[in-house]
Amino acid sequence: MKMFKGLLTVLLLVFSVQIIAQPGGGERPKIGTLTGQVIEEVSKKSIPYAKIFLLSVRDSAVVTGGLSDSLGNFLIEEIPAGPYIAKITSFGFAPLFVDSLFFNPQKPRIDLGKVSMSADANQLGEVDVVYEQQEVIAQIDKKTFNVDKQLTSQGGTALDVLQNIPSITIDMDGNISLRGSANVTILIDGRPSTITGSGRQGALASIPASSIESIEVITNPSAKYDPDGMSGIINIVLKKSKLKGFNGSVDLSVENGIPESYYVDTTNKFLGFGHNASVNLAYRNKILNVYGGYTSNWYEGWRNFDQTNETFYASGYEKLEQHRTGTHLRRSQMLKFGTDFYINPKNTVGFSFNGNIGAEERTGDMYYYQSDSSGLSNIWQRVSDDPGDKYGYDGNIFWAKKFNTPDHKLDFSAQYSAGQSTELGYYTENIYNTSDTVLFFPGSLDQFVEAIDGNSITTIQLDYFRPLMFEKSVGDSLIRKHPGKIETGAKSTIRQVSQDYYQETFDVADENLNNKYDFQEQVHAVYGIFGQELGGTTELPALKYQIGLRAEMVMITSEVDKDPVVYTNNYSSLYPSLHLVKPLNKTTEVTMSYSRRVNRPGLQSLNPFPKYTDPFNLMVGNPKLLPEYINSVEAGFGSYNKTLTVTGSFYFRYMTDMIQRVRSIDSAGVARVTWSNVDEAQFIGADLMFIYKPFKWWKMTLSANFSQTYINSTSGDADLNNSGFSWSSNMNQTFTFSKGWSGQITGFYRSPMVLTQGRSRPMYSMDLAIRKTFLKDKMYVNFKVADVFNTRQFGYLTEQPGIFTSEGLWKHQSRRFTISIGYNFGTADPDRKKKVREGGSGEGGDMGM
Repeated sequence: MKMFKGLLTVLLLVFSVQIIAQPGGGERPKIGTLTGQVIEEVSKKSIPYAKIFLLSVRDSAVVTGGLSDSLGNFLIEEIPAGPYIAKITSFGFAPLFVDSLFFNPQKPRIDLGKVSMSADANQLGEVDVVYEQQEVIAQIDKKTFNVDKQLTSQGGTALDVLQNIPSITIDMDGNISLRGSANVTILIDGRPSTITGSGRQGALASIPASSIESIEVITNPSAKYDPDGMSGIINIVLKKSKLKGFNGSVDLSVENGIPESYYVDTTNKFLGFGHNASVNLAYRNKILNVYGGYTSNWYEGWRNFDQTNETFYASGYEKLEQHRTGTHLRRSQMLKFGTDFYINPKNTVGFSFNGNIGAEERTGDMYYYQSDSSGLSNIWQRVSDDPGDKYGYDGNIFWAKKFNTPDHKLDFSAQYSAGQSTELGYYTENIYNTSDTVLFFPGSLDQFVEAIDGNSITTIQLDYFRPLMFEKSVGDSLIRKHPGKIETGAKSTIRQVSQDYYQETFDVADENLNNKYDFQEQVHAVYGIFGQELGGTTELPALKYQIGLRAEMVMITSEVDKDPVVYTNNYSSLYPSLHLVKPLNKTTEVTMSYSRRVNRPGLQSLNPFPKYTDPFNLMVGNPKLLPEYINSVEAGFGSYNKTLTVTGSFYFRYMTDMIQRVRSIDSAGVARVTWSNVDEAQFIGADLMFIYKPFKWWKMTLSANFSQTYINSTSGDADLNNSGFSWSSNMNQTFTFSKGWSGQITGFYRSPMVLTQGRSRPMYSMDLAIRKTFLKDKMYVNFKVADVFNTRQFGYLTEQPGIFTSEGLWKHQSRRFTISIGYNFGTADPDRKKKVREGGSGEGGDMGM
């Protein structure tokens, strides 16, 4: 929340002004009121949290003062009668003086109107100014985590950054959960992208951590946002230069897996090696902003998997054990560039492009042990090699229109995103007898698989924002102003996805298994939001509220080339939202929100044809799957000061037509996972976050999430009722030492989570990092150890009592050591020859809510 950014830095100053204010010449009646709005001289944009001092004409002593609000408006009341000089200051602007102010009973109220401040060319001069970013910025409908200085993510990817965000957890395959739910929408710069995969939470390993500016977590989104995702939205905001002149950065990191006994690869002594190299350049002047960057990423490591399936019968049981050791290679290159044209102070147009190409190869050596009540019956080995490649790109054009009123704007954007991945599979099976002697070698079974997935997303969006100012008379002469806003817009998203699967055995095509699946989804939406501050004072309103409504029309078509049936699902829905904020004082507030959400089934859960890369673990989609709807209510609180920040919330989610995986195992030991709508579920939870800074050199962030889950449903003859308690926590401690040294410790724990037919295993891990900066912080060297205790793994236990149990564990090479080095260069502004490192919360029109 913008208001808190200013309050945290000047709260003590304002209090001291109020304490030392001593009117000269004896006690005078406090009758005066001063109002106005502080704006920038050139852009006419409002300046929030500017400081206004009223100085005594006689000796320039401070008599009283105040702050401008999030829209630059200020109101100073109870001013003693007499003459004054007003002094207005704000970071980066020259002090502004307004004289000839005289308050008396005949003229107690003075309105300065709009007062313009100009940038200060002398205040900064040749001095290095460091403006530290707020780690967390709370707004009425989201929290923004600034991650640019996160040491333990240095040299990593977007997954490493997300792992350190409160309430977010990531399993071994890169699947992301928010508040314990994997039904979360992932956006890049506020838009869906094929770079994140064809699904809604694809792999983010191709996005380097060095290119990420902030992470926005939106647990109860307003009507402005797409309603997709049960637990909310995670928006990854990429860096974009805001400094004038020529600027750039170069980053290089090298990593290697720490030797351990879990996996020994005698053919590759460098197993575990990786690197991440990036360069970013930007040039900006009064009419043009050009930026671009290139990143290369390479990762090698091992991956192990163990699973046991048991099926029970009246006469006995069947048991299948699987043990795999394997390797994982991933490499990618990412290119981005764009430009903004400042046609005039009120119109900006531009375009941007992000492109990614990559390749991935997984190898595996899987042993199968099949047994029954009589003992071990079969042993065989399946050797796999799964190379693949992929590409994806996003192209975006936009137009931003500003009006005369500060923050009054119109934004239009159009984006096309496309990508394709090709995965090949080469498999050989060798049969053994029960004494581990090979019976058929080589290749009692020889298979080849080719899977091609293509996807594209077209998005057209129009957003309009207008700030409002409501005036309310108080007494005969005082008029108190309260800000408000109107937001409205429209959006159309067209998503097209295809899957083409081909398999052959002994060079003969398996026609019964080969298929092609096409899926198209159109979502057309309009929304409207109204918000206002009520009662109280300009600096401390009695209540802030925001109400919104989104209407969507969805059209879905899917078909399989071997199935004459074309599946369609067209529906319309309304998604209301409500957000309330009640400030208790300048540092504490309570909140409440409601939103209706939807989770639309993804392609994997819809495609009825499985992939046979592992014939004993099949995933079969359900083309008749319906979307699940979520009603979410949340109540929270926040207390902010320079030493301690505490935020918390209590939430309740009620789901209908809940989508869950349903597992079954047949008599041959083949496990099939499909998706089903399982009636309803309820989630009750709470989360807490503490940011404590007892000393200048030590800052600690602790967060925890607690939830109780109730699942009520049946699927066929299976009883899928389940319930349980789970919790997770994140820890981040940052130490800033002298002479450019700093360190960071991060860790997380996730307790067993409730599944439809069982529970996942606990997950926990800890990372360490230390950094040294040089050349006035322009250069750094970073050392990191990931997963210090080698505990990061993912496991599960699912069961249907008396019918089957299934238990699995995935362990990847997660304990790794990384060395990173980087250098920032360029000038902030050639016109003024200043050197500034900018920070803060960025732009936004949320009226501080």
